[in-house]
Amino acid sequence: MAAWIYDSIGTFVVILTLIAYFLIQTHRVSAKNICYIWLNIIGPLCIIFSLVFAWNFSAFLMEITWLAISLYSLFRLWLTKDKTTERRR
Repeated sequence: MAAWIYDSIGTFVVILTLIAYFLIQTHRVSAKNICYIWLNIIGPLCIIFSLVFAWNFSAFLMEITWLAISLYSLFRLWLTKDKTTERRR
């Protein structure tokens, strides 16, 4: 694939990540919103993918950290929903 494709994917996902950040800062979504969490998981994954072709360690470190925090949020959301379901029984 041409390098411009990887750059385009990276740029598109950066825009999605910035939209997610804007939505959280303007209180249009909650940090517990599943769509917000998934945007914050997909974003770093795609940016990491684009970094494979234009390596930058500091960007990689940032995206791995962002991904880990987002996965933790998803896990916490899953635990919370699981406990809520348990209480209803």
